[in-house]
Amino acid sequence: MRQPQVSVGLEVGEEYLRAAVLRRGVRVGYSLAHAQEWPLPKEEEKRSTILTEAITILRDKAGNKPAPEWFATVQGTKVCLRLIQIPRVPSSELKGAVMWEGRNQVPFPLDRSFTDYQILGEIEAEGGGQQLLALLAAAQQDVILESVERLQKLGISLSNLSLPAGLLWSACKHLAKPSDEEAFALVNVDQGKTIVCVGKGALLEFTREILFTGVYPASDDASSGEEHPLVRELRRSFDYYQERHKGEKVKKIFLSGGSACEPRLAEFLSGALQVSVEAIDPFQKLGFLDGGAPVDGQEAASRSPAFTIAAAAALAAGGINLLPLRLRPRKPLPLQKALIPAAALPLLFLGYSYWSLTGAEKEYRKLYGTRQVEIAKFKEEEQQRLKLKEKEKRLTELLAQVPTGSAESLPWKDLFRQVARLLPQNVALKRMTFGSKEGADQRKPASEGKQSSTRMKVTLEGLIFGTEAEVLAGLAGLMEALQGAGRFQAIGMSSPLKKNKEFSAPAVDFGLAFEVVIGSERPAQLKEPPAKGAAGQGKN
Repeated sequence: MRQPQVSVGLEVGEEYLRAAVLRRGVRVGYSLAHAQEWPLPKEEEKRSTILTEAITILRDKAGNKPAPEWFATVQGTKVCLRLIQIPRVPSSELKGAVMWEGRNQVPFPLDRSFTDYQILGEIEAEGGGQQLLALLAAAQQDVILESVERLQKLGISLSNLSLPAGLLWSACKHLAKPSDEEAFALVNVDQGKTIVCVGKGALLEFTREILFTGVYPASDDASSGEEHPLVRELRRSFDYYQERHKGEKVKKIFLSGGSACEPRLAEFLSGALQVSVEAIDPFQKLGFLDGGAPVDGQEAASRSPAFTIAAAAALAAGGINLLPLRLRPRKPLPLQKALIPAAALPLLFLGYSYWSLTGAEKEYRKLYGTRQVEIAKFKEEEQQRLKLKEKEKRLTELLAQVPTGSAESLPWKDLFRQVARLLPQNVALKRMTFGSKEGADQRKPASEGKQSSTRMKVTLEGLIFGTEAEVLAGLAGLMEALQGAGRFQAIGMSSPLKKNKEFSAPAVDFGLAFEVVIGSERPAQLKEPPAKGAAGQGKN
């Protein structure tokens, strides 16, 4: 059996909070369960305290079963409501057409605002033909987010946030029941601001806000010769409507708002504008649940017109909702939509399994590809480390062969370490041998005042990897490095290059022999050694 629904409408103004709690029965429409008004001071701390107390009372009146829905209004200079005329377009293009036409009528950027629209119906265009009439509502994002956050701190999740003018027009058929054959106006007069909506039938064709800070008129003011500002602005609005609609006049005014509770206001406006004026009474139209009475008895009952917008919000009659979907509470699906035929469950299970396995396979393939790249990079780095380690090992073995005894202390080990490090990347040394050149070992006693000298023969053997051009370039780089790093008398090949088939990459064997002089005495053809720290040059 269908449970009754409960909705709470909040009209939050600068100086007041009005609320109406409506409960819909199983077989009947909505009825008022509670209505109350709270004055709001300007001090933020006192204002928050009163709002907290008001929400606590409303929660108690609304109950928990079923959970109530909360609806509220938003007002201010950063919100607006506009009537937009657009050509007849497919439904898929409605939103784009409304936003395109509305960008020139809304006083702030639409791309940084929350918007919603409602199609009211078709009208006749000025140049002939039919056009669609849409009601566009827009509010800057910070206003909506602040309103939602303020109520969320009080434990309320809003289902709808709309503008008072839109709610007033949408609820007029429930609270005022105007004639479909005559033009009428809805006028909400309250604390310095008047909302005017003029239309006929279901079409709202004119709406505006009138800011007024003076005292609202009473019947006693009719004797004064000057026309009251409110009367003057209402007359201008009705004349504008009459001019645009071929002389059709507004026949009736439905009055609402806090100032509409003054009984003399309706009488004064009727006499000044020569139009029938009727105050909206939501308490009488809806009736109180179980024959109850509004809070504070007769005092609240006499202020029934003040609760028009709050009751309109609770009726959820407005088609405008400025809350984005992500900020609205999620509603559970009805039972008939939530139930799935038993035959579909295996298919859903298989589909879910296939989707899970497919997703897992994609993730695995992605992870596998990433790991392969990381492994290849690691292998490359490991090969570089092994090459460097092997080179250091060979260098250590070569340095062990360098003679240590000589008449003159020379840094031969450092020299050959420098030479080995300067070798091109494609050159690998196998052996480095040393020997005295025959007939060249001439040592003299130190007592004769001269230091002995020794001429030594140094032989390098190794491999050069690469193509023919790379082999020649590597050999030239090797000879240049050797000539520029020490005191070398001559460099020459002791054996021709020959291919080596021990390696998968192209490689050739090479042999180089050159002479060095150890000691201060040198052959005449040798150049003086370079200064310490500079690289010497030898002969080819």
